[in-house]
Amino acid sequence: MFRPHGETLKPPVSSRGPYEVNAGVTANPAQTTTKPPSRLAIFGVLAFFFLAGCGLLAGAAWSYQDEHSGPETMAHVTHCSSSRGSKGNGTDCTATWTVDGQTVTGPLWNGDMSYPGKDVPVRVHGNRAVVPQLWVSIGLAVFGLLILGVAVWLAVRFRRVSVQRRESAHPLHERPNSTSPDA
Repeated sequence: MFRPHGETLKPPVSSRGPYEVNAGVTANPAQTTTKPPSRLAIFGVLAFFFLAGCGLLAGAAWSYQDEHSGPETMAHVTHCSSSRGSKGNGTDCTATWTVDGQTVTGPLWNGDMSYPGKDVPVRVHGNRAVVPQLWVSIGLAVFGLLILGVAVWLAVRFRRVSVQRRESAHPLHERPNSTSPDA
């Protein structure tokens, strides 16, 4: 690196080695020990991952049940509009359907901007109709299983580290050989 007048910068000369810190104290990374996380922190992390995975799996089950139960009928989509709100972007549709001889006009869930004027298969739940879409349930289930997998992996890792620390803190005494004549 050059200075404006052609002078070069040189690194400062130090008598310390690469692992030496202040006043002769060494900080060799192989010799440093870190404080283990508390049991409460470990259980908190595991509980978070476990609850998040179970929540996503519950969402997948609810989504599947909602989109594949209830009376099946055809709905005529009368209007759709794109909405941008605090909960994100979405499509709000209105449709008309007939169940048990009664014609109902109400919201259509899982609608698409290409639906107005079309008849689409729906499942009816009270005053709303739902267009079945399996990908939502599959996506929630896959991510739920992945997060539960991470929770199990973390639990195994924490358990192994805990056992290793316990064994290194309290080494087992040599046990007598059971094949020796003294035993």
